[in-house]
Amino acid sequence: MNPALSSVTQSWIDLTEENRGTDRFHISYAAFQSIRQGTGPTPDELADMTPMSQPDARELIGKMIDEGRLRLDQTQDRVIGAGGLSLEPARQSLKMGNRTFGTWCALDAVGIPAGLDLDAIVEATCDDTGDPVRIEISAGKIVDQSPDPLWITLVPASVAMSVYTHL
Repeated sequence: MNPALSSVTQSWIDLTEENRGTDRFHISYAAFQSIRQGTGPTPDELADMTPMSQPDARELIGKMIDEGRLRLDQTQDRVIGAGGLSLEPARQSLKMGNRTFGTWCALDAVGIPAGLDLDAIVEATCDDTGDPVRIEISAGKIVDQSPDPLWITLVPASVAMSVYTHL
């Protein structure tokens, strides 16, 4: 563990490292990239985007939907949420390029453009005060924020089991 990082931050880094290269990673990555391009794949299309066999991928996709790791549209036809990024509106909006996405939590809203070194605007509402929150990100770094200072509270990765159920 890096002593400069909090145990909560380290728990998220560890979770990422544990999942890298797994079947779950391949499914999440493929869905995330499709959503980022503005399209939600059907579960069958998503299965075809992975190195897995179609039956194995479909089974795991079903499990990941049940766990809240993938989100389907209202008709249950297309995957519209993965890796914290969603094609449907949410409490936090994330504007990247010419697209606006919903995100599942504050960590996703800031972490996605930070991790991809992108420019973005995050808009949300503070849970405590109800005041508007705006974060400008340039090349993955926060360059402006309102209010200032701004605090984002994280929970340990171990308690974030169903990422969408509690929104």
